[in-house]
Amino acid sequence: MNHKVGDKVVVKSKAWYNENKDESGDVQMKFDYFVDSMAELCGKTVTISEIIDGRYRIKEMCFGWYDDMFEDIKTLEIHIPDGKTPKMTETTNSCVIEWVDKKKTFEDYVNEYSKLFDQDLGVYLNGDAVFIWRHEFKFGLLKFIADDLNESELDWENFGQTKCELYYDHEDGDVRIANWSHGQSTASIFTEGAAVKAMGLIPVEFLKF
Repeated sequence: MNHKVGDKVVVKSKAWYNENKDESGDVQMKFDYFVDSMAELCGKTVTISEIIDGRYRIKEMCFGWYDDMFEDIKTLEIHIPDGKTPKMTETTNSCVIEWVDKKKTFEDYVNEYSKLFDQDLGVYLNGDAVFIWRHEFKFGLLKFIADDLNESELDWENFGQTKCELYYDHEDGDVRIANWSHGQSTASIFTEGAAVKAMGLIPVEFLKF
């Protein structure tokens, strides 16, 4: 048997049924008949609820069902574009693949930015905490992340545009977002939305400097 309890399967198509049915409206299968009452489920996805004596039971209708009453399991080979990940959407008897941008992890950013350097970076990964002893690398990495996350260009002559920096609050032991003001460093400035994303991305330990 090809399926187990809980599996969702697709009943043979209406076209298959119309092509193979006899005068009584039944189709002779290997072990039993696909009767005309079953045809109302043709092409629909059903759920296997039990397996009894080599026969399937489904939630949607009684009768005993066999593997050859369902569509064959199809395996698709797909190529995943760089930087993308598949978002699957089920329809009645098929699956739609939508390509969405793959979410980067902090380690992804570390690895990408490291490739831009030709010196020893002194990078040490320890679980979720990342300690990088080269301060210039840390500042550069923050700007690298900000440039990637910012959904709009920073306009330094527009003081009405909200610009933010991330900082570690040593008293409370957490990360905060501070509004950037004229005259401060512009090394790693985030737009407001990007700053919120960065808070959930960058480990607290990394911002302790």
